[in-house]
Amino acid sequence: MFEVPDALTLLLLGLGAYRFTLILTTDVVTETFREKIWSKFPPSTKFGYLFTCNWCMGFWVSLLWVLGWVFAPDVLVVVSLVLAISAVIGLLSDATER
Repeated sequence: MFEVPDALTLLLLGLGAYRFTLILTTDVVTETFREKIWSKFPPSTKFGYLFTCNWCMGFWVSLLWVLGWVFAPDVLVVVSLVLAISAVIGLLSDATER
């Protein structure tokens, strides 16, 4: 049976999905991956655009996160915890650099 996450777990999952979305769409570490995608599907195409848009990619990452929650919640929580801490560090870093 599907369990709805409590509020704290939902926040953790949300921050994890947020950070993973940024890794796919903007981080330097995945730049080579994005460029390979764009060599076949330029950003002007729908699939290529997906890797430029946090809002668009966020939907698909969220779908992946829900599937992870259904089939491997313990693994997803650990992965989300790492990504959520990274997201908080990034957000705080941005706030303190201003």
